[in-house]
Amino acid sequence: MTRNIHSVWLFGLVATGLIGVAALLFRLFQPSTLTSGNASTASQVVQDIGSVTTFTEVRTNTFLASTPRNNALLAVAPNTVSVSFSETLAPGSSVSVTNADGQFFHLGQPTFSDDRLIMTVLLARHANRSLTVNYHACALDGECADGSFGFVVRPITP
Repeated sequence: MTRNIHSVWLFGLVATGLIGVAALLFRLFQPSTLTSGNASTASQVVQDIGSVTTFTEVRTNTFLASTPRNNALLAVAPNTVSVSFSETLAPGSSVSVTNADGQFFHLGQPTFSDDRLIMTVLLARHANRSLTVNYHACALDGECADGSFGFVVRPITP
């Protein structure tokens, strides 16, 4: 009986170790690039592979999620672009949406959720193309960091 318990315990320890190693490898080799402070914008690291455009995401330490997600391929342009953070955003935070030529596709200044954890900007209706979202996130302590991601709007043609 003791031998079986030790075997189960050893198997669990090995399995847990393998899961930890797998998680570490996934984190090291995932396509997103995690940075803090200022970083290059996604428009500087856009790659066009045939008819597929991919963006290298640059995240700030407080970045949680975006809508749309990085490298999303959409048939219809969204009405808004949102970026969520784990810390309250201070005045000076901003978000912009541009194409590869640097033309702006957002309308006006961003709005903030009541808790100031989400920054949202309206998107122009004719935004059918590869778009880069650049954001400048400022914390209440005055520290600011830049991040970026991109997505593609390509209408489906019959």
